[in-house]
Amino acid sequence: MAWSIFVPVYGNERHELVYIWQLLWVSLATSWRRLLAASRRSLFLVFVVVGFIGGYVWLTYFAFLKMFRFLQAFPGLGEAVIERVMYILFAFLGFLLFVSNAIVAYTSLFKSKEV
Repeated sequence: MAWSIFVPVYGNERHELVYIWQLLWVSLATSWRRLLAASRRSLFLVFVVVGFIGGYVWLTYFAFLKMFRFLQAFPGLGEAVIERVMYILFAFLGFLLFVSNAIVAYTSLFKSKEV
């Protein structure tokens, strides 16, 4: 028995994890090379894109942090409301995942030229 990053790995599963890590490494290396190539063409564009992505992450993090702290301030009711908000959030994300899978399945099964 060997250990991967988080779980014990038995038999041929180790080889599958190696392939996944290799694929991840190639993807990261390709993304890094694309970023370097884009920075050679237009450094300003790279800063604008990274700034917008970083700003979006920062803004959403602090918006949710402020919302949950506001909801937590209500004694006795805050925890129940936060639990319900998280339930609705994950239910909505599950619904979106179902819809996107249905769209992909429909387009690949019924709109392909092989059918």
